[in-house]
Amino acid sequence: MKLNKISILAFATILPLTAIAKEPKTVLVSQSFERTQFVTDEDDILEPAFDEAAYDSLCSHVSILKATNEHNTADTMDEENGNRMIDAQTEEAPIDYTKKQAIVVHKRSHVLRGNYYVADIVMLNRDPNCTYTTFVGKMDIKDGRYRVRNNAIGTYKYSGFIQETDKKGNVQLYRFTGTYTVAEPDANISSKTMDVLFAGTSNEVEVSAPGFSTSDLRIAVSNAVTVKTSKGWDIRPMLVDKPCIVSVSAKIDGKETIVGRKQFKTLPLPTPTAFLSERIYDLTSYEAYDKIVDGKEDKDSLLKSKKIVAKCEQMELFSKEPRYKVLEFDMKFYDRKGHEMVLHSNSDLITDEMREAMNKLKSGDCLYITNIASKGADGMKRMLSPIEVTVK
Repeated sequence: MKLNKISILAFATILPLTAIAKEPKTVLVSQSFERTQFVTDEDDILEPAFDEAAYDSLCSHVSILKATNEHNTADTMDEENGNRMIDAQTEEAPIDYTKKQAIVVHKRSHVLRGNYYVADIVMLNRDPNCTYTTFVGKMDIKDGRYRVRNNAIGTYKYSGFIQETDKKGNVQLYRFTGTYTVAEPDANISSKTMDVLFAGTSNEVEVSAPGFSTSDLRIAVSNAVTVKTSKGWDIRPMLVDKPCIVSVSAKIDGKETIVGRKQFKTLPLPTPTAFLSERIYDLTSYEAYDKIVDGKEDKDSLLKSKKIVAKCEQMELFSKEPRYKVLEFDMKFYDRKGHEMVLHSNSDLITDEMREAMNKLKSGDCLYITNIASKGADGMKRMLSPIEVTVK
């Protein structure tokens, strides 16, 4: 549509779509990118998940597009990589680089209440003989950068156009639309153990927040040591019965801002089970592991037992095996006349005296491991259930 300079311009307005932003869901659209879909009562709006490296590279391309008036942008950027980056960060995909059009490029579409939403309005295939002016609503956007702040929660749609004016005064409008969501801080902080963490051992916690990549997020945890992992965060609480408060923050407009907080109850480790253990060395992997010996066992295997070990049998709660140490135990024997003999060890090791008594056992005889005291990585001492072993 060709217009004269004095034609009346129809300005678009900024329209709130919803009163409350709904939870996003992620759908895979290619092997390289994911899009975050914000579902509103009006319609479904596809919004790309933010990729920091892609955005930084895209901003470089945007600067080139603004600074130069190349007629064909395909000559100024790598077509495959450029297409992928712009497609992943704009409202519509794919982008036709042979067509003159206005596009919206933003770092993130999900902003916290009171913070700024920022988008660049870019004209593709600019004519070096024309001048360009960008409008959003009734505002003349300088340098094509739209920056707005809303304190009301909701999803907002804005629209406008880039006005192209040639040397003869002829005007052409290129329209665009964009969408962003304003929400309260809503980081998701989750653990496989729900609202509890176990003291003294690794607890995997996953952290995410709409509109932010995981690399954008940082956490601070009271009563715990934290380590960043490939899957999220490894949190190791220090004191039992003292809560761990996880605070998630991100840098927004140059300021560190809390985007979520969750309190976890700190529990002691589960009580382990005690076993007789034969220490075996795997010559292939050069790793040592414990062969558990309990119930009925032949005498030769029984005599190979080196110590008493304590192991957790609820490994579904943990990403790594919790550590326990046996501190002391008693070994009881009964002869044919029912006389009891009790031998004591001040460590987890079977003593030479105990081994001599075990060597005298015959088929059908029993030995009992009792008064087993252990200490877990949580610092708690426990008395474990006794072990009964019958010689085959």
